[in-house]
Amino acid sequence: MFFRDYEREKAAESRHNETIGYLIVIVGSVFLVGGILETIITIDNPNWLLFFPYQLTSHPYSLLGLSFSLMGLVLLVSGMVLSLKYALERSRYMRELEESRKIEEERLQKQAQNQTLNQRILEIHHPQTNTITRDKLHLPSTKSTELNTTSSRKTLKTEELEEA
Repeated sequence: MFFRDYEREKAAESRHNETIGYLIVIVGSVFLVGGILETIITIDNPNWLLFFPYQLTSHPYSLLGLSFSLMGLVLLVSGMVLSLKYALERSRYMRELEESRKIEEERLQKQAQNQTLNQRILEIHHPQTNTITRDKLHLPSTKSTELNTTSSRKTLKTEELEEA
């Protein structure tokens, strides 16, 4: 139970961190576009490095535009990496949560089967003679028969069963 709660909490935390990664991408794209626009508006004929306009002059706007563009690119890439990392982490936690749910479901199903078997044995049991009839259990006629119970295995002797 505690492990499932831990996995749910970690999945929620990863979902939150993934959202923060998306917000970092948005902030990075705003800075990138702002830096490119600021450089293009203030400088008439800028030099281009890939898709970054730049022109290093003594004017402070040229350095500001380049720094906004580079900072925007770094934020954009780091936000994408963080979002991908936390999305994969969240999917891993959800997979583990699903596996633990299946294990818990199988365990409960086995408990229910064992309880129904025990109830069936108790229904067949005769309180006067403390014996169990073979025809009601549908057991093969062997020297001894083993029944699985939740706590241990019980051996019933056929001589005691045939007396009933």
